[in-house]
Amino acid sequence: DKDKDKDKVEMEDEIRERVGDTRRTRVVCRTGDPIDPADLEIVNPDAARSIIVLTPEEDEPDAHVIKTLLAVNNRPGGAAGATSSPPSARRRTWPPP
Repeated sequence: DKDKDKDKVEMEDEIRERVGDTRRTRVVCRTGDPIDPADLEIVNPDAARSIIVLTPEEDEPDAHVIKTLLAVNNRPGGAAGATSSPPSARRRTWPPP
């Protein structure tokens, strides 16, 4: 539900609060449906060195994170079938349980 999405400034503030100084790491925040192929293309996960999937504040957050990771890895031209960079260059991270 789009009404539950945090806005970009709110996400950036929360990341800064939890992580602190990110130094030279550029953090890009996006909102949208992470299992919607059109929204995933806007994010451009193939250009990312890392992806952080936040646990949503809803029932069964683990299932949502798993669906998101599967959508990122199994999309056409995605990490599972990508040839633009070796698998070792792709890291997918999410908050541990």
